Amino acid sequence: MAYSEHELRLFERYAGVDFSDVYRNALLIEKRWWNVFHYGEPIDRKLKTSLTAMGIPMPAALGVGNTTSRLRAVIGMLERRHNYGALTPVVRKKWRDLLDYNAGDCRGTQRLVSHAARELAVRRQ
Repeated sequence: MAYSEHELRLFERYAGVDFSDVYRNALLIEKRWWNVFHYGEPIDRKLKTSLTAMGIPMPAALGVGNTTSRLRAVIGMLERRHNYGALTPVVRKKWRDLLDYNAGDCRGTQRLVSHAARELAVRRQ
């Protein structure tokens, strides 16, 4: 499961693996929930927006533009030094921060889907 079909396409492109039978796009589940419980309200298709609407706290973001700049710093130094162990402590911290941020996104996506599925199931009864 992911918050788009981007990952599905990456698996197909780079690994030659088709997960479409078991892959779920959380964005479609979110859209269904939003249209039932917030019909007519605009949505920006951001995970944080729907989690907030569901009353689910989202971990603090790294800040606008910080995710990309941190990733660039890590990739740039890896290209120069060719080894994670050769990264500076600052760049290693940037990598750990990115992993923490991604883990928060994964947990947020799981919580969004679980919450939406429960509320949609109750609504159908």
